[in-house]
Amino acid sequence: DNLLSYRLDGYYSSFVPQSEHPSVNEFSQQLAKQKMIADSFTVLFIIITMLILFTTMTRIITHQRTQIGILKANGFKNSTINLHYVSYGFWLVLLGSILGLILGPLTIPRIFYSRMDEVYKIPSWNPTWDMSFVFVMAFMVIFSIIVSLYAISSISNEKPSEAIKPKAPKA
Repeated sequence: DNLLSYRLDGYYSSFVPQSEHPSVNEFSQQLAKQKMIADSFTVLFIIITMLILFTTMTRIITHQRTQIGILKANGFKNSTINLHYVSYGFWLVLLGSILGLILGPLTIPRIFYSRMDEVYKIPSWNPTWDMSFVFVMAFMVIFSIIVSLYAISSISNEKPSEAIKPKAPKA
């Protein structure tokens, strides 16, 4: 009983755990919703990015099919050709991820701060940086390599004489 209340000039006041306080509880729920939305957007943007990368790599490879066939006929190894085309996706995604890692926490939260500041009054709104950002960046870079390898795999297994010929259009 002494822990839950104390005497203040004849009046009693009780202590409420922070998690049970209505305003703190509501704020915590709002933060959980914001995190869920942010996580959903992250997954959505990664999927869209990888689909765009796959489409772009497939088109590049289709347009450069004859050049790839000529390189194969001249003795270039599949691994050298694969490395060349994988590097397109790798360097672009790495550069974009680094820029996002630096600029994202500095710009995106500020867009939402003005709206949140109208509803919630807290001492300061500051962007945060989390190690999970680096994990997402690493995942994107690794996944871009896999997507690029998958895009080039169709022509990697072809013989040089087949790769030189333009691919027949789909019916």
